[in-house]
Amino acid sequence: MATISNIGSNKAASARIDGLPASSLRFDWIFALLCVWLVGGLFLDGWAHSHGYVDNTFFTPWHGILYSGALVILLFLAINYVRYRVQGYTLLKALPAGYMLSLVGAFLFLMSGGFDLVWHSIIGFEVNLETLLSPAHLLLATTGVLMVTGPIRSVWAQYRAGEAHGWRKLGPAIIGLLTLLSIFTFFTDFANATSRVEYAAISKAGDNTQLSDEYVMNADGSGQMRLTNVPNVSGWGGSWSPDGSKIIYSQHQSRGDGSGDLWLMNADGSEQTQLTSLPGSEFLPSWSPDGSKIIFIYGVDGASDIYVMNANGSDAHALVKTDSAEYLPVWSPDGTKILFTSNRDGGTDHLFVMDADGSNVVQVTHTGAYNYGGHWFPSAGSNKIIFHSSQNGENLDIYLIDVDGSNLTRLTYDAAWDANPQFSPDGRSIIFESWRSGRNDMYVMNAACVSEPTSCDGMALNVSNAPALDTSLPCYSPDGKKILYTAWGYSSQPPTYLTEGLGIAGALLQTVLTMGVILFAVRRYRLPFGALTLILTVNAAAMSVLSDAYSLIPFAFAAGLISEVLLWWLKPTAEQRGRFYWFAFLVPIVYFALYFTAVTLTRGGIAWSFTLWLGTMMICGIAGLLVAFLINSPLERATTT
Repeated sequence: MATISNIGSNKAASARIDGLPASSLRFDWIFALLCVWLVGGLFLDGWAHSHGYVDNTFFTPWHGILYSGALVILLFLAINYVRYRVQGYTLLKALPAGYMLSLVGAFLFLMSGGFDLVWHSIIGFEVNLETLLSPAHLLLATTGVLMVTGPIRSVWAQYRAGEAHGWRKLGPAIIGLLTLLSIFTFFTDFANATSRVEYAAISKAGDNTQLSDEYVMNADGSGQMRLTNVPNVSGWGGSWSPDGSKIIYSQHQSRGDGSGDLWLMNADGSEQTQLTSLPGSEFLPSWSPDGSKIIFIYGVDGASDIYVMNANGSDAHALVKTDSAEYLPVWSPDGTKILFTSNRDGGTDHLFVMDADGSNVVQVTHTGAYNYGGHWFPSAGSNKIIFHSSQNGENLDIYLIDVDGSNLTRLTYDAAWDANPQFSPDGRSIIFESWRSGRNDMYVMNAACVSEPTSCDGMALNVSNAPALDTSLPCYSPDGKKILYTAWGYSSQPPTYLTEGLGIAGALLQTVLTMGVILFAVRRYRLPFGALTLILTVNAAAMSVLSDAYSLIPFAFAAGLISEVLLWWLKPTAEQRGRFYWFAFLVPIVYFALYFTAVTLTRGGIAWSFTLWLGTMMICGIAGLLVAFLINSPLERATTT
């Protein structure tokens, strides 16, 4: 009498299976660890993308780690393939059971990498969700799955279903299941409870929804993060220190007098400290190239003048003091000049340049009702200035001009307002704010369009794409990897009805993926203690890397331990369907009960109602049960021999 537990596995492991070379523990373990290298490289690349350490180039250290892992896997399998071919094994049976598909996967993975390079060259570099769902990257995911599942197929072929084996024999398959799950969750990061904890956590927006704050994002628009959040206070108009470690910005109280001061913070938003406390209002600061001075606008009694002070906030004094209004002072790249906007020409805004000590003021623009937002081309001795102007009517467009007022060139022609442009530090890109999307978003275009100005509009790409925010005053970090900007009008999170739906959908998807892997293993093997803890904890840790949600790792570890207890207590098998189904139902409930507990303890609470998060736990349990029905159908009958 044989039951469904040993279907397809009616013979014990032998030296050779169907004419294949015998596998060995050494072979399985080496290959499993090489797959850890591969998937570890994948997550390092994801971390680099989410933290702004990837430039717009295919050839990065992170890609090097990823593709070197695939290359080593290919070499390992190819060498053994040749060795077994020399021993007389046939063309399609020259590797141990389960590894021919891994060899094919490794070869196709590297070919897909070449396709990815071509894709980037033709289509461009992906941003936001495109990085996960581009056809080139999905090919890499598919071929990666072929590779890492080799140990799972090998162990399946070697041992009978339901046999008890320890870590020594089942370890490679368990690692294979972990790497398989990690690939699945990596490419569904947009709907993962661990990496998207903000869907469930209480928003830190406080009552700032109608005020502005300072935000930062990667140069490709990913990793958008709020830096300031002070109740009833607006933070805006920030500027990077020359080394990129500090940000100076203005805090304005929501009081009738509108007074405000300059504040200093670290680049990650920490250690916010007040720098000025003048009687009026200080705003729009700019750091000198050597980091020793800061210029800013000082407004009091209806006037706005250009002031300068030491970088520590001392010795603040007027540099330009007139009856007119001055705005947006910016140092030249070599620190010898200051560009600013003024209406000293009879009420019309124009660009002016002066020496760093406030002398030798020279007017740059002479036409148009509004000329504003000037920035220098980023090279020492530069004579190019980019700015926005209404020179062709009421609409604002981007222009380029020489510092002496010559060679005026219009760069944008779109019907929407384009304003506050700035070159990237390497001069290759231009970022600006625009109403092209129906709201104020930030756009980037290739600076090469300057040679063919009419092509600039076609190169403009929306990088902020923030439907819940209006964004303004973009500012590149000194290394060009980050963009500082001001945003207002909404919370940093989408509306609650969206975050609830996204969070629940993500929990369901994560449950299906995780329980699919776990139940596959439980149905086939008697797992050694620690297998479930390893899978749940390491996967959660890997996903935490993408969004710095490290505080949630202990909850995954606890969920793993409780799942081990459930596995020991229920002893679910293919034959004991009732226990199998209870296990599939309870594990997701335990997982998300601990998840919501962790969110409460580490993120200030859960934004959802008690009914909603309790219902989420239950529906995830039901999802686990449905997966169990697919893997071990209640309609399937035990077969006999």
